[in-house]
Amino acid sequence: MTNTAKITELKSIVDQIKSGINDKYLNVMKRVSLAFGEPMGDNPFSGSCLYLNHLLCEGLKEKGFDAHYVGGAASFGFNKSGNGYCEYGYVTQEQMQMYRAMGYTIDDLPFMGHAWVEVPSLNVIVDLTLMHLESVINDDNKMNGLPPETEFLIDTNKLVLEQSELITRDAVWDFNAGCSYVKTDSITHEAKRRSELLLEKIGYAELIHKQGGPEAVRVQFL
Repeated sequence: MTNTAKITELKSIVDQIKSGINDKYLNVMKRVSLAFGEPMGDNPFSGSCLYLNHLLCEGLKEKGFDAHYVGGAASFGFNKSGNGYCEYGYVTQEQMQMYRAMGYTIDDLPFMGHAWVEVPSLNVIVDLTLMHLESVINDDNKMNGLPPETEFLIDTNKLVLEQSELITRDAVWDFNAGCSYVKTDSITHEAKRRSELLLEKIGYAELIHKQGGPEAVRVQFL
C-alpha cells in the first residue's frame, strides 16, 4: 500500500473513532468533575489536548499505526484579522521566572503547551482538538467580552494534517490561516507527565463512580 493510500485509510479511521473518543472524554471528565468537586466549565473541551489526544493515540495504536503522543508549541491562524490567532507553548523564561517569584510551582500552573499525535511513517500530525477549536475560541471571546468570530478559515473537520499542509508561526503572525506545530522534548516530557497524573486521577474517579459516588466513598472512611 502506498503512503497516499495509508493516509487515506488513516483519515477514514480517525473519522470512524472520533465520535466515540469524544463521548468517552466527556463521560470520564464528568466523573472526574463529580469525584473531585471540580466544575467542568462552559466548554468541557477547553484544555482537552492532554486526554483527548491520549485517547486518540491509543486508538490509532490499536489500529496498527505507529502513533506517538508528543507535545510542543502550536499556533493557529483562523482568520486574517489582527486578533485571528491563538497559540500555546510559547512561554518565555521571563514569564516562568515571574511565576516562580510569585510562589508558583510548575504543577500549580495549567499545562502551557499543546499535545498532539504524530504518525512518523506517514509524516502526518493528527489533532482531535481541532474539532473544538472554533467553539473554544468563541467561548474565550465571550469570557473576555468580545463578539464571536464571524470568519473561521481553519477546516475543523480536517484532523489529519500532512507536513506540507502546515505553516510556520511567522506565517500565522502574518495573518495567514492555518496550523503550526513545533515539537519540543521538554514539552513532550511535560505532556506525558501530566497525562500520567491525569490518568491516575481518572482511575480514582472511576473507582469512586463504581462504589456509588463521592458520598458513598466518604461513608466508607468515616
